[in-house]
Amino acid sequence: MAKNNRKNPPKDSRVDSQPTSKEQLNSPKQEIPVTTDSNIAKSPGSTIQAESKKSVELKDSTPKFNLPGFLKEVNVELSKVAWPSRQQLISESLAVLLMVIVAAVLVYLVDSLFGWAASQVF
Repeated sequence: MAKNNRKNPPKDSRVDSQPTSKEQLNSPKQEIPVTTDSNIAKSPGSTIQAESKKSVELKDSTPKFNLPGFLKEVNVELSKVAWPSRQQLISESLAVLLMVIVAAVLVYLVDSLFGWAASQVF
């Protein structure tokens, strides 16, 4: 196993790390040459053209709507659904219906109360 020597990193090291000693803090930083991709345009106008060409290529490569494929995927996804049993469906539907009726009755009672109070004041 090689020993990691933090005080004397190799000169061709390209790792951007924090200095660990006073000597490293005072030493001049090495410049790392940056290479550019030859496909990247250098002038702003050509960059815009390159981006617009990419967007045109993306628009052209979008697939058309495929109804049979869509229906097949819908069928696959619906087969993954955990459907409730008949008893569970009925009991939960009744619970929802009961809560809606209770909420409607509560709203009616509060509305009647405020209506009666308003008629007493005015």
